[in-house]
Amino acid sequence: IYILSFCNADLKKKKKNMKVIYLWHEMLNTLDIHSISDPDCFGIAVAWISYIADIFSDVNVTIQQHRNGVLPPDGNSVLRIFGSKLFAASLKMNGFESAYAISLGGLCRIFCERPFTNFQENYLLNFYHTIENFFKNMQSNDLSKKQIFVHGATLFACGFQGARTLASSFFQNIHSIIHESKDATLRLAAITMLSSFVCLEWHFWPTDSMFVDLCVCVCVCVCVSVLLMDIYTYICICICLYFFI
Repeated sequence: IYILSFCNADLKKKKKNMKVIYLWHEMLNTLDIHSISDPDCFGIAVAWISYIADIFSDVNVTIQQHRNGVLPPDGNSVLRIFGSKLFAASLKMNGFESAYAISLGGLCRIFCERPFTNFQENYLLNFYHTIENFFKNMQSNDLSKKQIFVHGATLFACGFQGARTLASSFFQNIHSIIHESKDATLRLAAITMLSSFVCLEWHFWPTDSMFVDLCVCVCVCVCVSVLLMDIYTYICICICLYFFI
């Protein structure tokens, strides 16, 4: 949401802006997702919330607007408005699969499309808990899995604090997606996420030791090659190691 600076604005402009804020607040609070019991209606409501959140996340400002004190929304401001509703929707699994998947996709987009945002700790913890809860109670929910991997493929490349706690859960599912899924979009997202594991060790544990770096590189590449089981993967690994050494 735009953070408006009213310092140099006249009184008429202030009143106009306050009316806009009031009307927006009324529209936002008209929808109470906690009182919706019908799965179809709940899915439509969550889809609307996710759509509006995407619009807010896509807002950009010109250089002149930035100089005038108008700032684009960051992830925290979007979550402050829509986070409670999306996190609430992500708690409903049984019977609300469509809305559940939409909420997961919406949350992944908010976090992964703003990689340079310094997200508040409570938002990150809620997000990690939501993802872990999905993997623990997955029950072959392919729609939700696709939402998480497609819209969260760059999660580990964002460098969020504590993100590596999710690595093991994602790694196990990447294996099944690459070997079993026929969905090209899902497979591409899984491979995109898999590629971020290669630099994960350096990102969180930097070291000056060439030997340690080489060992980590070999271990990660072996894991990747075993996952993909493709001759071209072995060729690429050999080339990379040749130039690395």
